[in-house]
Amino acid sequence: MLIISLNEDQTGTGITVERNLRALGISASCVDPPSPSAKRAFEQQLRVAKALILVIPQLDWSSLRSPVGELATSARQLGVPTFAIVEHNELDAFGARMLDFQLVLEVHTNEQVKAATTQIAATFHI
Repeated sequence: MLIISLNEDQTGTGITVERNLRALGISASCVDPPSPSAKRAFEQQLRVAKALILVIPQLDWSSLRSPVGELATSARQLGVPTFAIVEHNELDAFGARMLDFQLVLEVHTNEQVKAATTQIAATFHI
């Protein structure tokens, strides 16, 4: 699984997700958001990933026209399921569907991050 933290303050959360997935026996890698010049390399990484997990501070309607929307669209076009782990979710089910998120999980504590990671892993019956 590929994990991208879209906020420097949440880099620790992305690394925690990576560690939790690895503890569950799932190959995971926390990477920086791709630069425009690295889009092709990112798409190659995405092709081999089982899923994309975005760690986002806030999810709202403006997310559709942001790097969140671009990353989710790239994943959808490549057939890679996308999950969001967020601090604040202001998007309704329709908005989440527009971004094609499999799950949007709101977390505020390390215990909730662990539970969210386990829930995502369970989606793949691992």
